[in-house]
Amino acid sequence: MKNCTNRLIFFILLIGLLAGCKKFLEEKPDKKLAVPVNAEHFQALLNESSQIDISPSEGEIASADFYLADDDYESLGCETEWDLYRWKDGSFTELCYIEDGWRKCYKSIYHCNVVLEGVAEQALNEELKNVKGQAHFHRAVNLLEMAGIWASIYDENTADEKLGLPLRLSSDFNVKSERANLKETYRQILEDLKEAEVNLPVRQPNRRWPGRSAALGLLARTYLFMGDFENALIYADKALQGVSLLDFNEIDVQADYPFNSEDNEEVLLFKFLFTYYSLNEAVAKVDSNLIKLYDNRDLRKQAFFRVNEDGSYRFKGSYGGGRGAYFSGIAVDEVMLIKAEALIRLGEVGEALSVLNQLLEKRWQRGFFKPYQTVDAQETLDLILKERRKELLFRGLRWFDVKRINHLGGKITLEREVNGQRYTLPVGDPRFTILIPEDVIRLGGIPQNER
Repeated sequence: MKNCTNRLIFFILLIGLLAGCKKFLEEKPDKKLAVPVNAEHFQALLNESSQIDISPSEGEIASADFYLADDDYESLGCETEWDLYRWKDGSFTELCYIEDGWRKCYKSIYHCNVVLEGVAEQALNEELKNVKGQAHFHRAVNLLEMAGIWASIYDENTADEKLGLPLRLSSDFNVKSERANLKETYRQILEDLKEAEVNLPVRQPNRRWPGRSAALGLLARTYLFMGDFENALIYADKALQGVSLLDFNEIDVQADYPFNSEDNEEVLLFKFLFTYYSLNEAVAKVDSNLIKLYDNRDLRKQAFFRVNEDGSYRFKGSYGGGRGAYFSGIAVDEVMLIKAEALIRLGEVGEALSVLNQLLEKRWQRGFFKPYQTVDAQETLDLILKERRKELLFRGLRWFDVKRINHLGGKITLEREVNGQRYTLPVGDPRFTILIPEDVIRLGGIPQNER
């Protein structure tokens, strides 16, 4: 009964979260009139495109920055979620809620394709350029988020030999899906983002629509994930022009939800992780070893975490505020950390520390932060990666980070305990590339990830 009640409650919450605005296509009795023909129609189609501002969360579940009490683990009631949590190769065909991340992403990509095909038939004006840029952006971000979960890490030397994603670039359902290689997948992501950059305006009427800074920030993230640090630095620099960094001294860090979901000056684009039951803040307990990384004068310790009745910690620091879903968009702090990491990997120790110090000055209690002045490159890289982990919690980035850091020589082994049994995911394990749902493999006739 507890299991059924929990799942019913969260199903209702998800319906509320994912509900969009009024669907203009449903208002027209004549189907011929339901074809989008202008910028307003295309924008509405993007707004309604299977919750386009929702990110897949399969990687976040597997990232091990949180754990579940045994009772809460048993209450998941869904084989897919159990398997993701303990890194078991399952079929991943059972839908825990409405749809999984794979289906959600491709449904969004389909709507982007409809918009791009429609816009291509119009004489471009500023409004149509805007929706064209948004469609390219959302197609790219869906592909990038999927690549982090269902493809291996990018390596320029082997990318044309590794499996990437099916690149659905048409709304025609009759076009057969085939898995591109990893190089082709990332090439498409970059092409879409560069199209977005030239078409998007500098400012949008709200932070749910990507503007130029969001496209530049996502380009910086993409190049970082590819290990192309020169381009990561170039685009991080561009994205940071004319943006603001939030000073944690000026917010109520003791509040239940310290961050305003609509007026956070750091946010370049709002997106949110799909909320599986295991990710709900009421049950997802933050790893205590992670809590120990924060100094007591570091305001993130108070802004990000709340102590539960049993002495464990929950995460309350989402930039989405108390929405019941974690922020997974793009923000200034992430772009600054991309810039710092790119600098140190290019050998610029002093500049990398300068960027990191600028960020941390706004995170520590005034008068207590002492700027880092180390000159050792490896020590500086370790420091930047540690601060990246502390800053970007529950944003859907950690899974990708563990994969790429291990690829670059890191030694991160993930561990969890369930009902007294220890589970581990060691460096180099093929399970870091999560299996595609078996029904997708069977129906689409595409190859499965290697094991």
